[in-house]
This record gives sequence, structure tokens and C-alpha cells, in this order.
Amino acid sequence: MTFTTLTPKRTFIVSIAPNEDIIESLKQFVKEQEITSGYLVGIGAVKSVRVAHYRVSDKKYTERAIKKPLEVTNITGIITKDKAHVHITAGNQLFRGYGGHLVKAIVAAACEIIVVATEEEIGRKHDEAVGLELLEL
Repeated sequence: MTFTTLTPKRTFIVSIAPNEDIIESLKQFVKEQEITSGYLVGIGAVKSVRVAHYRVSDKKYTERAIKKPLEVTNITGIITKDKAHVHITAGNQLFRGYGGHLVKAIVAAACEIIVVATEEEIGRKHDEAVGLELLEL
């Protein structure tokens, strides 16, 4: 285990409008605000979503598109050097859930996200054993 402390610098609340893509909006926001580390949490509703699941055994993502309205019960992410790594949990009208790495999501009604930018600059480094860009602390 490795760790470092993060010092909150600025807190934003971001409202993503209907028909906008959550990931593209967050990428743009992080770049415009020059956020090099931080974290985010949010809620909302989407009309479609694409999620991914990483299988460590073969170091590959599998993706699934869900093209129906979902209630977003949680969006969580870590921001590092102009990148937002985001996961999502969402449910349908039958209260069945979907979750995973958020690839794309189109907002249906609203998406409200709190972003906390921190003082420290956190990067990522490729880890051969895992096959992913992991936090470089």
C-alpha cells in the first residue's frame, strides 16, 4: 500500500445539461479549470450509458451499452493530470442495477456533480502486472 495526503483547494458543483455526455463534459471542465488532482461524486439521470469492466486475467476491458433511461445513484471518480477516471452505478425502473467504469453517458434530465480540486498534482504510471495506468503517489 502507498498513500499521500490531499489538500482540498477548490470545490465546484457542476450541472451537466440534458443531451450532454458526462465524460466529455468532465474532461472539458477539468482541462478548463486546470485541475491536476481531485475527486468527484454525483447523481443524475441518463438516457443511455456505456460501461466497461476490466478483467485482470487477460488485461482487457469488455463494454456494454445500455440504451434505456437509468437513474444514476452514484458517480465517483479520481482526477489526475487532466484525466477523470469515473465509475457509475445506475438503476432502471425495475430497480435493477448496472455499474462499472463509465465510458459514455448521455444525460436525460440532469446530472449534478461535486468536484473537489486538490493542491497536489497526482499522476498515473502504467503497471505491467495489472495492465492499467495506476496512481503514481
